[in-house]
Amino acid sequence: PLTFPHFEPSFPRSHWTLAAVLRHQAAVRADRPFLSWQHDGRPWTFAATNARANEIAHGFLRAGVAKGDMVALLLP
Repeated sequence: PLTFPHFEPSFPRSHWTLAAVLRHQAAVRADRPFLSWQHDGRPWTFAATNARANEIAHGFLRAGVAKGDMVALLLP
């Protein structure tokens, strides 16, 4: 089993961000499950989760949000 931080290839601790880890896992484990929602039980793969995260990030950029800006999220 794969445990954090034992990724291959490994990268320095300073690069252990959710974005970097997800990007790496999407590249090497694209079709493996990353998470599943309790209400439907269908898992999101690393690739699908990374793609959705990038869509959201690009939406923030189009809205004028820049690196370092504060963003509030309202979740159900």
